[in-house]
Amino acid sequence: MSDDANKLRLGLVGCSWFALRCHIPALLAPPLSRLVSLTAVCSRTKKSMAKAEARAGLSLKRHAEMRAMFADPEVDAVLLVLPIPLMGAAIEAALRAGKHVISEKPAAHSVEEAARLCEVLRELPEPAPAWYVLENWAHKPAVRWLRERLNEGAIGHRVLRAHCSHHEHVPPAKPDRGRGGSGADPGASADWRASGVVEGGWLVDVGVHWARALRVLLGEPSTCSGS
Repeated sequence: MSDDANKLRLGLVGCSWFALRCHIPALLAPPLSRLVSLTAVCSRTKKSMAKAEARAGLSLKRHAEMRAMFADPEVDAVLLVLPIPLMGAAIEAALRAGKHVISEKPAAHSVEEAARLCEVLRELPEPAPAWYVLENWAHKPAVRWLRERLNEGAIGHRVLRAHCSHHEHVPPAKPDRGRGGSGADPGASADWRASGVVEGGWLVDVGVHWARALRVLLGEPSTCSGS
């Protein structure tokens, strides 16, 4: 039996610059390459799927439509790298098709849609597929190092207050070059983050990392507020 027979067979949905630059290299490098086999790709155009194949250096099964990918018995899980307004419907369709789902953040374009997707997941019959949203600061070496120092009591036995300050330069808006767009330069546009279409904009894309770090370091909050 080959090593690939024991790996999770993954289908990539969306071939944006972000998928090519970040996701595919990560999937092909250890330790993920020992656990996951990239087997299929889905995008609107043959050109973008060809780019994904070239980046991966693999011959991949191609699907022009997501529903075909979700129905593919040779795909165990899907990685969704799509424009945020399209993400919710894709997550729901994949889960209902029985595929495990890994999706880019934010989880949905609104709080209401995110809550509805959680309900969909709870309503699925057992064994239900898993859904994981890609927020990676819980695994960031610096955050893990800080957690270890807190466990040691390096600054005392109880943290009473934490403050984060993040400053982001937002370039002028240009045609959509977001995670699901076709642009090659991620820094050239504020795209969906400044469009007003997605609730929270830059906060849900960048600020979520700091929120996650605080949860890892200090535990889950009992109350939250925003302004």
